[in-house]
Amino acid sequence: MHVSKWITRVRKSVRSKKSPLRSPRLAQAAGVAVIVLVVAAAFVVAAHPPDSPVDVVSPLPVKAMVAKASASAKKSGAPPSHAPATAQAAHVPDAVTITGCLERSHDEFRLKDTQGADAPKSRTWKTGFLTKHSATIAVIDAADRLKLADRVGDRVSVSGTLEGREMDARRVERIGACES
Repeated sequence: MHVSKWITRVRKSVRSKKSPLRSPRLAQAAGVAVIVLVVAAAFVVAAHPPDSPVDVVSPLPVKAMVAKASASAKKSGAPPSHAPATAQAAHVPDAVTITGCLERSHDEFRLKDTQGADAPKSRTWKTGFLTKHSATIAVIDAADRLKLADRVGDRVSVSGTLEGREMDARRVERIGACES
């Protein structure tokens, strides 16, 4: 009998206490903080335009231009011009050279501390997305002709085509040891 009264008293005391997390003032303060953070993030994003302009090309005008060119070629008797069907077919990436420290992560090779005119830059939350730093680039050598595994830990100069943050490597030269 004594134990059952004690259990009942403990249950009542647990039920009667208010949790500090259920406080209306705390919920209101948390809501205001979330709104302030969202507004601040919007200002940071609006203040810094994207790194490269985006050209939006609608496929409709390209098709219309091709149709117009073929119609005018039929009227004049000239052979039709071979215009690309889309804007993507006309884009061919240029060869670039980027210098950096070669490292290996599982089966992927990466360049860190990149330098070069065409080296991509990135922003991090640590600097409030205000300053740009060198970005890590994935180095792809599908046929393993360049023997990248032998050059891990070296500062290398990699030449090839860069698309986004992936480089299809064509040539690798050792410059020196990485400073770590």
